[in-house]
Amino acid sequence: MPHEGSIRPDHLLMVEDNMIIALEAEENLKELGVQSVRTENSCARALDAIAQQCPDFAIVDYNLGEESSLPVIRELARLGVQFVLATGYSELDETLEEMGAVGIMRKPYGSEDMERALALYSPD
Repeated sequence: MPHEGSIRPDHLLMVEDNMIIALEAEENLKELGVQSVRTENSCARALDAIAQQCPDFAIVDYNLGEESSLPVIRELARLGVQFVLATGYSELDETLEEMGAVGIMRKPYGSEDMERALALYSPD
């Protein structure tokens, strides 16, 4: 349940290559008050999703198997879309601000971590 008075993005893009994590996260995000969650598992699919409907907010797994999500991160930053990086790699902390992320979620993450990530969303 979302915190009283919290503002939620209407449309959230989740970029995650692990389908189990993605499905659980999507369910948690909807329970936390996000109206629409679109989940993609590759850079190409995520970039296509962004072109179809620009998200209000995004949660992006940095490591997508054999590719990094850097092209998606760059496009979100170019469009001014706030996003949180999801990663198990602590070395990303140093480049977090440089990438334009508003926050980081450490893997494995749960509902409380997503609540904190959503709290970083601030509509213009």
